[in-house]
Amino acid sequence: YSSMDEARRVKPPPSRPRWRCAVAVAAAALIHAPGVASNEGSPTSPPAPPAAAATSLADVETATVEVHTPSGVTVQVLAALAGFSGGDLPEEGLTRPLRFSQTIYGCHMLPEFKGRIVGSVLVAQRGKCRFYEKASTLAGAGAGAVLIVNNADTLITMEARIAGLVVSRPVALVTNETGALLHRLEERYGHLNVTIIPPAPDRADVTVLVVHWALWASGPVLLLCTLRLAHARRSALSVYRDALLDRLTRRVNTKRAYRRLEVLGRCLLVLTFVEDSARVLLHWRFQMRFMLHAFGQTTVGTVVGHAVLATSTVVQLTGSLLLVVRKWEEHACLLLLVWATIHPLLYRQVGNRQLLATSASIVGGLLLVLAERSRTSWGEPMPRTQLAGRLLSTCVLLFHAFTPLWTDLWEGHSPSDSLATTAAEVVIAVGASLLCGLVMFGFKSRWSAAMLVLCLFVADSVLNPFWTLEMTVHRDLVDAAQFFYFHTLSAAGALLLLVLYGPGTASIDESAGPLPLVAVKANE
Repeated sequence: YSSMDEARRVKPPPSRPRWRCAVAVAAAALIHAPGVASNEGSPTSPPAPPAAAATSLADVETATVEVHTPSGVTVQVLAALAGFSGGDLPEEGLTRPLRFSQTIYGCHMLPEFKGRIVGSVLVAQRGKCRFYEKASTLAGAGAGAVLIVNNADTLITMEARIAGLVVSRPVALVTNETGALLHRLEERYGHLNVTIIPPAPDRADVTVLVVHWALWASGPVLLLCTLRLAHARRSALSVYRDALLDRLTRRVNTKRAYRRLEVLGRCLLVLTFVEDSARVLLHWRFQMRFMLHAFGQTTVGTVVGHAVLATSTVVQLTGSLLLVVRKWEEHACLLLLVWATIHPLLYRQVGNRQLLATSASIVGGLLLVLAERSRTSWGEPMPRTQLAGRLLSTCVLLFHAFTPLWTDLWEGHSPSDSLATTAAEVVIAVGASLLCGLVMFGFKSRWSAAMLVLCLFVADSVLNPFWTLEMTVHRDLVDAAQFFYFHTLSAAGALLLLVLYGPGTASIDESAGPLPLVAVKANE
């Protein structure tokens, strides 16, 4: 969870007069000192000579670092953002207390220092380990941002060995002279605040911007054209559908396949609960970090955190087991429904849209199981429950389909996105809207849900490939990707159960009554 869990923002200090270059030069001349460490890591060695060919600032993405002293003087320096830097910096900057790594290099952060540096901008010297390993270690220890001091008075762009790796906190490199300045300021004043201001965003070309939004505006038109084409070709589509069903029914025992698919759907639905319980049991101390963050680092918070972890493990394992073996299914569904509802609240992830969307789809699957149990056991259909489950099960697809549009509306269009990327996003959004709309209205819902299941499996493997990451190097990122991978698989299980159980009587397909899966060809 920590890769999606943003550190609390410390309120910036009140407005003070900002001395620009003159103050920076004067402060550097007043408290100038030799460098802190060389590339080999000796804390007393002089700074290394400048590189033979200094990197041009035009090739480096630079951020502004403002150091606020208690006397009201603000010193500005430049820092080079790392290629693997994560954690969005607000436009006004990220203000945090400044702390120095007690291990100098930050490659082996000791646990007893975690509480002292939580949320701070942590400064470490270059050397002893690779840039990405150093930054991920300090971020995992609780740093709100990481500044690495170079062994020369030049700025370079830090990159990870494997492309695509990202640290969940902002990471930047400062020169050796800046590191010495920070040390002297900290020795003189004892307490410093630092503001990291991101570079001004690039603005897209007006023509590209117009075409970009024109593509998104064409989405509804493309959706209507798709509907008209499907309506015009409905006879041919029915022939293809019937031919496919004929082949399946001749080669597959439909009743046996139905039972096996139902077991698979239930197992997928509870998979995230089982995986979450296993993670808690295997990494109890690691999970306690989030509990202490939610309930406070006090004795009461510790006791409550242990109680919540133990209760969640028992509830999830018990509910999952009962649902798979089909015993006391009503109680199992209620247990898992309660946990899926309060889970974002306990981990303070109410604002995480991806977690809310996948949790809503899982809740929809549990509602479908509950309605099917009522229909088969007592002969009492629950059309409203089936309708709610059908609507909620599509949330995860709609979230992934419209996240690019939401990002563009909220943060502005990124100039790095090509028009081909935008066109692909529009097509995906239109296709997802069409299939999800059919599921919501209960028209051809089984076929639409089956296609959504296949799309969700592919998207999950592309968006959350946790098996490609090294656990020892970026544990937080692996933990988040693994969690969302299994969470999305459970959402796919909910859609698979919709294929098997049907949309219910509150739909166009089954308005006259429940329709068995084997009779879809003749009646749909």
